[in-house]
Amino acid sequence: MKHRLRGCNLLETQKDTKDQLDIANRLSFASFSPEDRRTLAQVWEWISSKMPGILDRFYEYLNMFDETRSMVRVDVGGLKKAQMRHWNLMFNHSFGEDHVASIVRIGEAHYGVGMAPRWYIAGYQRIMLELMEIVGRPGLIGGNRAMAATRAIGRAVMLDLDRSFAVL
Repeated sequence: MKHRLRGCNLLETQKDTKDQLDIANRLSFASFSPEDRRTLAQVWEWISSKMPGILDRFYEYLNMFDETRSMVRVDVGGLKKAQMRHWNLMFNHSFGEDHVASIVRIGEAHYGVGMAPRWYIAGYQRIMLELMEIVGRPGLIGGNRAMAATRAIGRAVMLDLDRSFAVL
């Protein structure tokens, strides 16, 4: 039973507050720091130009398997645009309100098409590894910064994945 007070749904307000606290706890537990946020925003400069190729390879790969092919037969161009927006949010607005809303939409979409977590996890892993390879290339950024970028990418992708499963 929902209780309303002056047009406000108390259960929704409590849920929003709980979700915000949950995100803060998850970020803390994963050691995702303000430095990780800054690092992600800095490396987006190198990654953003590579994302179209990464996404092309990703969707080509999904089409190689019967289990995933049917899930991506829709507007692949639209899926790639949505992915690009999402990755931009992850790197430039990590776990802010817009990014979290995007995570929820993606989790709901994957759930809606019946995508089993194993496919989702493996797909994220493929993209994450390509991103890590970009920042780890010799000469792109210094050793310590490359390691910090790799850690920040790993943390962000795992947290993003974790939040997407919260909608199941």
